[in-house]
Amino acid sequence: PPTLQGQNAMEAHPVTLSFRDELERPFLDSYYKNSLSLVRFSLICGIIIYAFFGVLDAQLVPDMKEKLWMIRFAIVCPILLAIILFSYSVQFKKYFQSVVSLAMVIAGLAIIAMISIIPPPVNYSYYAGLILVLIWGYTFTRVRFIWASIAGWIIVASYEIEAIWITETPMSILISNNFFFISANLVGMFSCYYIEHYARRDFYLAHLLEQEQEKIVAANQTLEKIVQDRTSQLVETNKSLRMEIEERKTAEAKKAELEKQLLQAQKMEAIGTLAGGIAHDFNNLL
Repeated sequence: PPTLQGQNAMEAHPVTLSFRDELERPFLDSYYKNSLSLVRFSLICGIIIYAFFGVLDAQLVPDMKEKLWMIRFAIVCPILLAIILFSYSVQFKKYFQSVVSLAMVIAGLAIIAMISIIPPPVNYSYYAGLILVLIWGYTFTRVRFIWASIAGWIIVASYEIEAIWITETPMSILISNNFFFISANLVGMFSCYYIEHYARRDFYLAHLLEQEQEKIVAANQTLEKIVQDRTSQLVETNKSLRMEIEERKTAEAKKAELEKQLLQAQKMEAIGTLAGGIAHDFNNLL
């Protein structure tokens, strides 16, 4: 998108998607906070789906359903439930990714264990359960791409070992199963990659928006300070101007008073001169 080009481009590792700067820790905190409720819901859904397929066990291999149910109800479902309970602990945040990835691996290995004990050809169809596990792990558990990919390929490798060296699956069936199984794993990887990528992009855009808001706040504060300084200067200037006006009025009043006194003195001087002249003339007559 244009908003992520140039100097605003999101700097993240192309494989792990980790941020290259101090944003990684805040993102992980935010990602955990936003994912916690969805993780619990996905684990509950996983338990329900895993238990529901026990009906399939009873239909396809009724004579082995007890062993299969032991794996489903005594191992996998309790582990998923324990993870849900652990999610309410303050320590869960530290082990969030590793624990949920482990749940994905356990769910996959449990199905592989079922495949290994179910006689052929029924066991050949159980690989479909692994596809559901991959879809669930990659898209609903909020496991990060790097963790989910490790878990997914562990499941793939374990299935290949079981199918080739333990049950000796016929090549035609192995090729057919691998086509769908590995394709599902690759599609899940791409889905998980872009889920995390867009989560990081949204976080980064929110971070940029927050930075711009901080710049706007700082600019507003600077502008307010400038306005306050200018207002203070204007107040001081007006105060000085009023004082100058008052001083000028006082000086003009004093000037008018002095002019009045000068005029009065000039009048008295003229009267005195006139009186002296009259007295001089009267003295001459005498």
